[in-house]
Amino acid sequence: MTKQVNPAPGTGGNYSRRLARISAAAEQLDVSERTIQRWIAEGRITGYRVGGKLLRVDLEQIDALARPIQTGHIA
Repeated sequence: MTKQVNPAPGTGGNYSRRLARISAAAEQLDVSERTIQRWIAEGRITGYRVGGKLLRVDLEQIDALARPIQTGHIA
């Protein structure tokens, strides 16, 4: 489940976040939910609180974690 969130007033941007549950982000990258939580704690991606306890991540940041590798290089 994703949710579109408009930018804060006065930011001047027209960027719209695609927020998703941690479970959806973990499934997209084929990693554990704990890995996503660790990446949030490390500052690699930003976590967003929705309401009191719900935690979401921006799918644009999740997409950016998957980088292409050069042909012939596996690392």
